Amino acid sequence: MFIVKKTVDCILKPLSYIFNLSFISGVFPQKMKTAKIIPIFKNGDKHMFNNYRPISILSQFSKNIEKWFTIKLDSFLEEKNILFDYQYGFRSNRSTSAALIHFTEEVLAAIDHSQYMVSVFLDLKKAFDSVNHELLSKLQDYGIRGHVFKWLESYLQNRQQYVQFDQLNSKHETVVCGIPQGSIIGPKLFILFINDIYEATKRMGFLLFADDTTVYKSGSDLDTLLSCVSTEMANLKKWFDQNKLLLNWEKNKYMIFGTRKIEGNINITIDNSRIERVTKITFL
Repeated sequence: MFIVKKTVDCILKPLSYIFNLSFISGVFPQKMKTAKIIPIFKNGDKHMFNNYRPISILSQFSKNIEKWFTIKLDSFLEEKNILFDYQYGFRSNRSTSAALIHFTEEVLAAIDHSQYMVSVFLDLKKAFDSVNHELLSKLQDYGIRGHVFKWLESYLQNRQQYVQFDQLNSKHETVVCGIPQGSIIGPKLFILFINDIYEATKRMGFLLFADDTTVYKSGSDLDTLLSCVSTEMANLKKWFDQNKLLLNWEKNKYMIFGTRKIEGNINITIDNSRIERVTKITFL
């Protein structure tokens, strides 16, 4: 990138020509579809693959063309009001603070009506890597067609990646699913992929921040409320299964909000998988 920055005045015109030709033809340049994967050691035994975090490095030119495309895509999605209103991740004028305020208001509203609120916090395993190319049919349903659809199809298909470790490179392999990590457009494609999640159940509220999903429901009778939540969570799991997304059962949690003391052990179980209850919050 040092050379690119120093020569930007010279390459700007041909680069603009390549980008415009890509959009007009609906073809993403193949040379920009290769990712270099660098494993970064986290902790533990250095001989265990699971103790490394893969970092994906893409072509800088790829990121430039994606920025250009994402600006136009954002404009279309907002104009047509396509995205779920309570999706706060990777959107303009949305933030974690806004999501937290929304959730706090829901809790206070339940307490004001002398109700309990049960909230389930869901975590996905390798969310971006698990997205399959069923995404393309969803994009068509949202009205993304013509050259724009063709360009996105070209962007996702026939991608390559290789691993670099200690100056050694593996052979190139074709990526058969997933959204490119480290990309500019990837997060936007992911929230489009899960955009219809709220249709899985009409009896619970949703609050989304990219792949972090919170579902909640309020009610006066705790036993009835928990029974309803368990039933609706089973319906929600069907949606995850249909979309080939895996829940991380070790990190899935739920909480019960209310002003009355809760006695005994209370569990929420979905398809024989138990969700652990959070009983204590520590404020730092």
